[in-house]
Amino acid sequence: MIQKSAVNTRKAYQTWIERLQRYTSFIATSNHTDLLSDLSGSRRFMVVKITGPIHHQQPVDHAQLYAQAVAELRGKARYWFTARDEKLLVESNREFEKQTVDEQLFLHYFRAAEKDEPGARSMRAVEIMEYIQRRSRVKLSHTHLNSFGRVMKKLEIPSRHTREGNFYDVVELNP
Repeated sequence: MIQKSAVNTRKAYQTWIERLQRYTSFIATSNHTDLLSDLSGSRRFMVVKITGPIHHQQPVDHAQLYAQAVAELRGKARYWFTARDEKLLVESNREFEKQTVDEQLFLHYFRAAEKDEPGARSMRAVEIMEYIQRRSRVKLSHTHLNSFGRVMKKLEIPSRHTREGNFYDVVELNP
């Protein structure tokens, strides 16, 4: 979902940029539940789990649906997500996210530390990756380092930025 009222884009084979109003959303179906794989977050998706048959005998009154949408927009109804809405959306999408190998390995060896937790360690992403490689014997390329930081963010691992880099507060599982 695009949360801007307009998008500046250059269409294929054009040399100029156009300002386009946001009109549509993408709708798709899947037989799989692990379909979201964007490490930057799932706030752009609204996944709906269907738990029974969809009854479509009653046709949709598209004219009425359109009239209702227009009336809401003209009535200044909010059409964007607040920060709280985004957080709820991300939480509800968690069960549909594909877990990467990096995430699985991290969660096998570490968890997020609580504030001032005894035994917590403050480590750089590269140190965490090296630890995982030693323990698991799985070779992780250092080109994964940037995406590994995104994994830490997605898993909401407490972090802080210093002159020496980003440090993540973790607790080692089964040392």
